Amino acid sequence: GWKLLAMLACSQWLVKGLVWGFSITTMDFLLRDYNVPGPMIQVYRTIAMLPWAMKPLFGLVSDAFPICGYHKAPYIMISSVIALVAYLFIGLDTEQHMVVEVVVVCLLLGTMQVSVADLLTEAQYASQIREHPQRGPDLLTYVWAGITVGNLLATASVGTLIEHLGAFRIYAIIALPSALLVLP
Repeated sequence: GWKLLAMLACSQWLVKGLVWGFSITTMDFLLRDYNVPGPMIQVYRTIAMLPWAMKPLFGLVSDAFPICGYHKAPYIMISSVIALVAYLFIGLDTEQHMVVEVVVVCLLLGTMQVSVADLLTEAQYASQIREHPQRGPDLLTYVWAGITVGNLLATASVGTLIEHLGAFRIYAIIALPSALLVLP
């Protein structure tokens, strides 16, 4: 139904497509603003990507420990609130008062939202595909077309935005679409 499509638009199109596209592209520029040397940028980038490797753990926790009887929505909402705060910490710290390690933790927390939302909404639409296999290809096209468009929009605009606003402000901008995941 429309609720599933709205949830997928927020989680996959906005968060995995647009927000992740901006975040991953801006990360190196942000770390360079902290004068982090190239090899260390790769280390910090790897740390920030850890939530992708932790997806099985997130799945186990959400399955084993429902919150108020729900297995997915509370975890998506919690990770979204955490990501919102993390993105705002980065986006509003234009004077670089935070140490780079705190910025990396904030990046990790933002990645955690994308990873958790991706995993748990994939589980949701996979169950819908099992129930209605004839609609599976259409649903997958809907999801991946949105992710691709979100990534393309981020890729097409991130350079200009970094040039005019700086890497920090990109994270303040992506806090809004990141927070929209709390709504559906």
